[in-house]
Amino acid sequence: MIDDGSSDTSYQICKEYEEMDSRIRVFSQKNQGASSARNFGVKHAEGEVISFVDSDDCIHLEAIEYMMQLYDDTQKQMVVCELLEGDDCPQGFLKSSLKSKSDFIIVNEENVCSMYDNPYICWIPCGRLIPKELLEKNPFEVNRVYEDNAIVPKWITELDSVVYSPEKIYFYQKNPLGVSKNT
Repeated sequence: MIDDGSSDTSYQICKEYEEMDSRIRVFSQKNQGASSARNFGVKHAEGEVISFVDSDDCIHLEAIEYMMQLYDDTQKQMVVCELLEGDDCPQGFLKSSLKSKSDFIIVNEENVCSMYDNPYICWIPCGRLIPKELLEKNPFEVNRVYEDNAIVPKWITELDSVVYSPEKIYFYQKNPLGVSKNT
């Protein structure tokens, strides 16, 4: 977890989780924005794949397990799942039943253009497992609005194939005051 200069008690809450679960590590830096925080997290990550969750969003309780299973079963380099968007996380979303992991599409050179209009595949860095090596080679551009729109397509074109699942495992909270809404 990266605390990017929060002014509330977020850092202390994260530290409490770190004490309860040895898999959690908490880092803090002065506020430098989402790109810098993500790049900082990649630098300190220990796993071979990384998943981003923004502080105002939430993921299904089994999201990481679900994506890891797809990653292992398909042997693809990246896993992308569908997102659900809204003002508030729907009641029951976190614990809803996930569908079969057999309902997926392999995105490759032949069909990537047909997927280009799907923002979940081509534009948004959340709701996916990304190889750490790819993130180290292609970091987020700091101090750029819509930095994810610039880098996510590059990730996809650098990989041989991606597995896409229509399963909605990530809730993206619409924020009318967010950085991208005020440009």
